[in-house]
Amino acid sequence: EFTNNTATLSGGAIYTSKREVSSINSTFTNNTAKTGSGGAIYANNNITCTDSNFAHNIAINAGGAIYSATSYVTADNSKFINNNATADNSLGGAIYANLTVITNNSSEFINNSANYGGAIYSAMGNVSSNTVTFTNNTATSSGGAIYSDKGSVTNVKTSFDNNTAGTSGGAIFAANNITSTDSNFTNNTATTAAGGAIYSSAGAVSTDNVNFINNTANTTGGAVYANNIINLTNSNFTDNKVIGTQNAAGGAVFSNNQVITDNSKFLNNTAINGLGGAIYTKNIVTANNSSEFINNTATFGGAIYST
Repeated sequence: EFTNNTATLSGGAIYTSKREVSSINSTFTNNTAKTGSGGAIYANNNITCTDSNFAHNIAINAGGAIYSATSYVTADNSKFINNNATADNSLGGAIYANLTVITNNSSEFINNSANYGGAIYSAMGNVSSNTVTFTNNTATSSGGAIYSDKGSVTNVKTSFDNNTAGTSGGAIFAANNITSTDSNFTNNTATTAAGGAIYSSAGAVSTDNVNFINNTANTTGGAVYANNIINLTNSNFTDNKVIGTQNAAGGAVFSNNQVITDNSKFLNNTAINGLGGAIYTKNIVTANNSSEFINNTATFGGAIYST
């Protein structure tokens, strides 16, 4: 157990410049990196956490709980609660990794916060989650739960509930592809901009058996925003909305490219002051295999708006 430890720079509880760190059945509580990164753990190598708990750890710059400067982080059946990175441009409220972040096996991220990536931030790698819960995480800028600056994000059997971004990507912000399977996005918010649940700046978005319920964006993409192709399979969009009064579009989905729906349902989505109650696209919409659009609302294109 590591409790109430403080580093004046980095690694509130543990710092290693060369070694890997493996945490098994460990608890890290109220540790602080006062002017640097890694509120609990700082390493220049891989960090693996199994059956461990991280709560109320604080770093100034990055990695409220964990910081890997050059490599990857794996969290297996571990909990991250109330960890914070606090500087104006802070990265990763719970975890920062230069490369890949892997979370699985009932890991939980609750009430973590940073400027970018309320729970997780990856600088150069991908982020994957399998059977993970993200709840009440906050990014004052983008990526309420997850921010991948150069990589892709993949989630399977994962729940995102009540995560918030100050600008875009209420749950997830990624530079490249976002792929979601057997997952749920509920009550996530992009407060001033786009992608209430998901925002991809350059990649494609693909979903299969995913539910998007009551997600909100200010401007575009109440649930999903992408500048590339969006492919939606066996997915449901219910009560998603864009609430802005200017340039609002895509109550559920916004794409600057093509949108393909396959056996997906759109119910009660709204762009009440804008375009495309369910879908807005600057390209083609292809609706296949019993896709349904019911009770969606917009100023123009109650269900679909295509330029």
